[in-house]
Amino acid sequence: MSVDQIGVSVHEDFDGLEGTFESLPDGFAVSKDGSNLLSEADGKEFLTSHPGGTSEGACRPWDMEDGDLALGYQPTSDEFSPGFFLVSVSNATGRVVKKIKVSYEVVCLNNENRSSSLDFEYSRNGLTFVRVASLRYVSPVEEDPDASWETFIRSINLELSVPLQNGSLIWFRWYGDDMNIGGSGSRDEYGINNLSVTFAEGDGIVIVIQ
Repeated sequence: MSVDQIGVSVHEDFDGLEGTFESLPDGFAVSKDGSNLLSEADGKEFLTSHPGGTSEGACRPWDMEDGDLALGYQPTSDEFSPGFFLVSVSNATGRVVKKIKVSYEVVCLNNENRSSSLDFEYSRNGLTFVRVASLRYVSPVEEDPDASWETFIRSINLELSVPLQNGSLIWFRWYGDDMNIGGSGSRDEYGINNLSVTFAEGDGIVIVIQ
């Protein structure tokens, strides 16, 4: 993902996903084990869109309604427990960036009796990540017998103590897990949608990152 103008949001709605590694948006990657990134050789780990209610572990677009797709994963005991979605964002503005606004939606189908968490993290080097506790999402333990896709909006303003130079990258990660959350059996289906990133200059500190 590349941001080329100060104050102008870059948006990713994931509607171009086709359930293949090649259709991941620019700058995006997926890990099914919380460590290693999937590659083109892992084609079997990607499946086509689904409205929800499957038990087959895979990265796939969740079709929430009328072709509104979200980047998702069906967790199992050995996939996406933990796992993460990752995006690298390039500063192509030609200017030094001091502030970044990130907003996104967490989508969840609470159709099982095991709770999962999804945490937002950031990194200046792509290796060491810092978790923002206030953005954590945790799905309910008890399933909803009439479960339907729900959307939860998350947003944060970051002020950089070390400005992001033109041509440099910053990384954002959504880390999913079910460790010590609650419940048993199969896992809820969840993912992210409608990511927006804005580079800006201005006042107001929400969180300072190194």
